[in-house]
Amino acid sequence: MRYFKGRFTAALWPFIVTALILALLLLYIAIPGNLHFRSPSVEDTNLETEQSRLQIELEKLKDVSEKAVCVGDHLVVPHDKSLTPPLPEKRSSSKGVSTLLDKLGQSVVLIIVEFDDDDRFSIGSGFFVSPSTIMTNGHVVTHDEKKSVKKISILNAAIGNHKATLRKIDYDENKSTDFALLSVDGGVMGFPLQFANIENPAREKLKDVFAAGFPGNVIESDDNFVKLMNSEGFLVPDLVVTDGKINSHQNIYGNASAFFHTALISSGNSGGPLVNSCGEVVAINTWTKQGDGNARNISLSALGIQSFLVDSNVKPRVSVVECVDGK
Repeated sequence: MRYFKGRFTAALWPFIVTALILALLLLYIAIPGNLHFRSPSVEDTNLETEQSRLQIELEKLKDVSEKAVCVGDHLVVPHDKSLTPPLPEKRSSSKGVSTLLDKLGQSVVLIIVEFDDDDRFSIGSGFFVSPSTIMTNGHVVTHDEKKSVKKISILNAAIGNHKATLRKIDYDENKSTDFALLSVDGGVMGFPLQFANIENPAREKLKDVFAAGFPGNVIESDDNFVKLMNSEGFLVPDLVVTDGKINSHQNIYGNASAFFHTALISSGNSGGPLVNSCGEVVAINTWTKQGDGNARNISLSALGIQSFLVDSNVKPRVSVVECVDGK
């Protein structure tokens, strides 16, 4: 009998263990808080919706990045997928002057100003500081007899011929300031030049510079310019680029920051850029000073230009590093 009872107990033992485990599990479940299934809240639903929206926006941005072109500090996206983005920076197989000339050719413009009740006109130069704004000198768009401006035209080979309006001027006849900003009409997208990173103007001495613009005593013999002035079609005179070195930095005419340099400029160059070997704006070509049989070429430095642009609600593009040997 004992033998049978022992065998019976041994046979039931697995069932007893299983029952104990199930009992403990039921007891655990019965205790409040051990198992808690939270139904999705409104916050969870909103988070999932926002995640889906952000995913869609990300896909759109990826699509835009494949078609867009960075022009200055602006991202330009063509509305028609079949169109090429406007005025991307040209690439050259060789470094140096060819790339520099490409940049200047796309950015520097001839400015023709007509005044009310006057058959005369004035010419000057300018350059894009954003896709739709042009920097020039104040005296380029100012008449000696205080006559108002009737029409401002800007043109170069890259953008064609367009009308512009005077957005802001800061011009002192005593030459302490001489800046003007033009807005280009007609949805033009120009190529903005970047400004040089100049930590200490005095250290720019003897560095290579290039002056770009349309000096009247040079382009007056250009057949394209003659035909343009005679309304014989849209023909752009050749951009004039001269090279030289910075001689000195001075604070002149009421503490205006300026560079004296040997890159030849003359009437018509006013408002054009003086750039370094990286194609970055160092100054704006403004005056020539005659004396002792020599001309002194004077350009207001980028420091003053950038302050004027900030005051005009235009954010200038400034290089993060100093230009060294064209790099």
